[in-house]
Amino acid sequence: MAAQLRQKTTVGVAWSLLERAVFRGVGVLVTLVLAWFVVPESFALIAVVSVCLAFVNVIVDGGMTDALIRMRACSTSVLNTVFVCNLVAAVAMYAGLCAAAPFLAEFFRQPSLVRLLPVGALATLFYALSAVHRAQLVRKMNFRVQMRVSFPAAFCSGLIAILLAMLGFGVWALVFQIVLQAALQAALYWRVSDWRPQLKFHWQDFREIFAFSGFLLLARILNVPFRHMYVIVITRLYAPEVAGLYFFAERVRNLLLDQLVAAIQSVTYPALSSLQNDDARLKQGYRDIVATSAFLFAPLVIAVVVLAPLFVEVILPERWLSASPYLQLTILAGLLYPLHAVNINIMKVKRRADLVFWVGVVKKCMAVGVLLVSLRWGVMGVLVGQVINSFLSFLPNSYCSKRLLGYTSWEQVVDYAPSVLLAIAAGGFATGLQLLLDLTPVLALPMAAVAMLATYGSLAYLFGMRGLRFGLAILGDLSSRRSQSDC
Repeated sequence: MAAQLRQKTTVGVAWSLLERAVFRGVGVLVTLVLAWFVVPESFALIAVVSVCLAFVNVIVDGGMTDALIRMRACSTSVLNTVFVCNLVAAVAMYAGLCAAAPFLAEFFRQPSLVRLLPVGALATLFYALSAVHRAQLVRKMNFRVQMRVSFPAAFCSGLIAILLAMLGFGVWALVFQIVLQAALQAALYWRVSDWRPQLKFHWQDFREIFAFSGFLLLARILNVPFRHMYVIVITRLYAPEVAGLYFFAERVRNLLLDQLVAAIQSVTYPALSSLQNDDARLKQGYRDIVATSAFLFAPLVIAVVVLAPLFVEVILPERWLSASPYLQLTILAGLLYPLHAVNINIMKVKRRADLVFWVGVVKKCMAVGVLLVSLRWGVMGVLVGQVINSFLSFLPNSYCSKRLLGYTSWEQVVDYAPSVLLAIAAGGFATGLQLLLDLTPVLALPMAAVAMLATYGSLAYLFGMRGLRFGLAILGDLSSRRSQSDC
């Protein structure tokens, strides 16, 4: 990547990754602690609540925050228009979700949803109140301030949820965690932001924004039921305990993997949008991002796949022991997430929101086909199908990147595969060492983790991995900036 672009994104990448690491680290810790006090069936209930909120929040956002982020300048009237749209949509969707609660409870055969959904849906109102404030911080690449919002919100809501779970509130502890986290984030975003919205709506601004966000909204509306279709199908067809085990595994995957991708995406999208008319530099920028993402991402995925049985046995109570294969397969399905995110980002930067929509349609048809075929083999067949579908989705995504930017599927594999191969080699070494020493699970878990990390780092240094070199360059930029600020 060009030096100028690297300097522009360096601090943003560092703070965004730190924000996500802290925020999601707290999330993982809270989830693991809650597993000691909450049964898998409660996670099945919260799975349905989470899917409903994901769908509602997509409509509330309407793709407008993405439109704000990519705009070169945002007037006050534009910000006010987006805020009003978000707020009106949130109120309407809250009312609709409350009205739909009895029908959803009957569909999923979970009567408790009649009471849980109206409370959990309050999070949507808080999301609408802070969406524009967060978008402004992303535009300015001010991820340091975002961390000051995310960490206390995650920590406080998680702590309260744990206390409620210990007091026997069960699934309500998980619901209150969702609502409290959204409320605290909204309050803190307002506190750190100088902008105060006015309830003014301008049709001209709305038309300009919706010209870009409309296709994104359609794509995301379609994406929510398909992205969560495994939760929906497993919750509907299988026992609540099975659904709870799957959602627990998916929640851990989202906390570990999805947010790492989101951190990279949230920084690179506004930064690389400035190069949308310079294809050569834009392509090189994305190649560096893919190599660096793979260097960070691949060892995390392979480590979880290798260490999941030990991790579940050592960390979680006995009733969760059967969660190990769920965790392994759901994590493995996320191996190509950075490539998917980069390809979608290219379409957005090149102003082809229509392609985001139509490629999404193709991938969803593929996903439904794989799901229908895999159902005959039960829940494990469904999970294996999820892994297969993730790899198949790479084909239409990368095809569009080739057409728009000349970034071919083979080039993406060349940039991504070396880190994956090194991670597999390191995981194989750690597994062999674990079998050779035959240690107790409590000792084997940290030993295998350290062995894999050391092996991966050594191999990356030995082979001079591009992701490692780029990461070291980022650290060098951070160090020089800090030295300059100290002076």
